[in-house]
Amino acid sequence: MHLTDCFKPFQLFLQISGLAKSSRENYQRTLDRLKKYLMFSDRPAEVNQISKEDLMGFLASCEESGEKRSTVLLRLLTLKKFFGWLKAEKEITENPTERIPIPREIKRVPRYVSPQQIEALLSQPDLKTAWGLRDRALMELLYSAGLRISEALDLQTGDIDYEQGFVFIRNGKGGRSRAVPVGAQALEWLKRYILEGRKKLETDCSSLIFLSRQGERLSRQSAAAAIRAYAQLAGLPEWVKPHSLRHACATHMLEGGAKLPYIQEHLGHAVLESTRIYLAVRSDELKNVHTACHPRG
Repeated sequence: MHLTDCFKPFQLFLQISGLAKSSRENYQRTLDRLKKYLMFSDRPAEVNQISKEDLMGFLASCEESGEKRSTVLLRLLTLKKFFGWLKAEKEITENPTERIPIPREIKRVPRYVSPQQIEALLSQPDLKTAWGLRDRALMELLYSAGLRISEALDLQTGDIDYEQGFVFIRNGKGGRSRAVPVGAQALEWLKRYILEGRKKLETDCSSLIFLSRQGERLSRQSAAAAIRAYAQLAGLPEWVKPHSLRHACATHMLEGGAKLPYIQEHLGHAVLESTRIYLAVRSDELKNVHTACHPRG
């Protein structure tokens, strides 16, 4: 069976497994890149002929092209998922990824954004425009609920419970659904955007909350570009991006006394280990305060 013949059934398998669309697209990008690598390397593209050495060469080429170690690791995990599926489907008898070890990933501690910096960021959109109201509501929601940008952009008008103060994530990372508390201020900005701004952008065919100027789904790229532009206007570091608001939500809740299991549930982490990185952020901040304020710091 040729590699390309496996793409559609594998995508269907991922979809049935509940994997988010963005994750499925990432899987496909890796497989497309593998196909190109095999073609240019004059290597066989029949799945039962692809060897461990072929895959190691592919991963090495990704690293040599300047990809981050974390990106190469994700490509390896994609290959393991793909070839594991092929073996389960009896398309191959030997899984060439079984003998490729998974390197230990060094998790980066999220960079700290202070509450004052968040306030400066939130105050940047032009509230006289529909898209300014949209961007303010989006950033307020990302910070209050700690959502992933893809989760926020997938929200529909019926996914917000204004009375109880919850937003419902129907298909989060790993296909998990959850109800997430949202603060009063974020809810007020959402109401204002929907009443004053969204109706100037909406089309009859869309129930999505966050729309582009053309009335279509706001893309991740457009949302990220807008938030980076607001961060620049606010004089914030260039690394501030949509995910920084999610990190800030977790870190500020921890500073306020929230326990890790609660933050884990709030963020939708499958395992507590993913949430522990915020302890490192808090520890760094405590050390800075101690050094600055303690007589023997």
